[in-house]
Amino acid sequence: MADKEAAKAVLYMELSRPPLVLELAKLVVEKATPSRVVFEGHKVLQAKLATVKNLEELDAVLSELSSLDVNSVLHYLSRTLRCLPEEYIEYIRVLMEAYELELLYSKLASRTLEEKPLRYVKLVDYSTCTGTRQFSCILSKHFSRLKNACEKTGEDCERALSVSMLLDVFLYNRYLDNLKILELRYDMSLKEFITSNLRYFRGLGIVYLEPGLARLLEAMKHGEDLVEIWCSGVKTLYDIAKNTLYYTNKLIDLITLFGIDRLLRYSLLRVLFSRWLRPW
Repeated sequence: MADKEAAKAVLYMELSRPPLVLELAKLVVEKATPSRVVFEGHKVLQAKLATVKNLEELDAVLSELSSLDVNSVLHYLSRTLRCLPEEYIEYIRVLMEAYELELLYSKLASRTLEEKPLRYVKLVDYSTCTGTRQFSCILSKHFSRLKNACEKTGEDCERALSVSMLLDVFLYNRYLDNLKILELRYDMSLKEFITSNLRYFRGLGIVYLEPGLARLLEAMKHGEDLVEIWCSGVKTLYDIAKNTLYYTNKLIDLITLFGIDRLLRYSLLRVLFSRWLRPW
């Protein structure tokens, strides 16, 4: 019990460490300069962000920063404090795969598997996702892996998985928006995607999922500027995640919120910094 309390205390502290998700979302909407971002820790990599010349370099630095951020927390909890069992580490690593699922889809679709190495995802785990419904398959496979990893912790996973499903819905909706812009065919509608993944839930999972899903879909429905619509989805998703997971005092809920916090943080940083890229 004491070990879990120590782990939760560290996670609460990490969730309050800037840059905060809602503050970053505000900066993105305001089209603010990256100089307004407040960082803590990893100063060398943050300095690299100020010198990147193109999107490829930006992605590489953010991927490195994300990995260092998450792994340093996991190392502190599991090796220094010895208060985080291996099952939780495996769970958060599967959750963090969501940061690279869009890149994975791009690699599989273009057959450029050797370019841009992945830090979280292992290609073999998604090798069955081929054909016309590739991205929906990747997201469903990810959620299935996440559910299995969560259940190995022995905790009640219904709240954590309901929020994780909202993250996948958010990612799939952005995928559909991008296909509309490019005037390309999509593999299935958002409604079909949601319906196909309800099979993973039972009992209270649906109770937690449905109101959050309604809020998220409403937030992503209105507006003309795609970035503002996306930020509206980010803020709504984070608000749902925090209200659902922050106050339960369960380790699995807190580590899920920590993972989603970091996923959204680095996605927002990518948008914020990409607007100000200039060749040197």
